[in-house]
Amino acid sequence: MKADYNLHDFYRYFDNSEDAKNDKKLFKHLSFGLRELELGYQILGVYIDAEGLRLVFRAIDQNLDGRISKDEFFNFFCPTDD
Repeated sequence: MKADYNLHDFYRYFDNSEDAKNDKKLFKHLSFGLRELELGYQILGVYIDAEGLRLVFRAIDQNLDGRISKDEFFNFFCPTDD
C-alpha cells in the first residue's frame, strides 16, 4: 500500500461515478449501496461471499437505511468518542 493512500482514497473505490474517477477531490455520491460495496471490493481484488458482504454492509450502515453514507464509512474506520 502506498504511504500517501488514505481513507478518502479508499472511499472512492465505492463511488462508481465517472466524475469521482476523474477528480480526486470530488465525491459524486455521499452514500453507496450493497452493490457498490461489492464492486469496490472486486476492484480491490477482495472476494467475499454474499453473506459476508451483507454482514460488512450491516456493520457500517449504522442507521439501517440501506445506504452507507460517507460519515458512516469514516466513523466505522475512525470512530470517535462521542
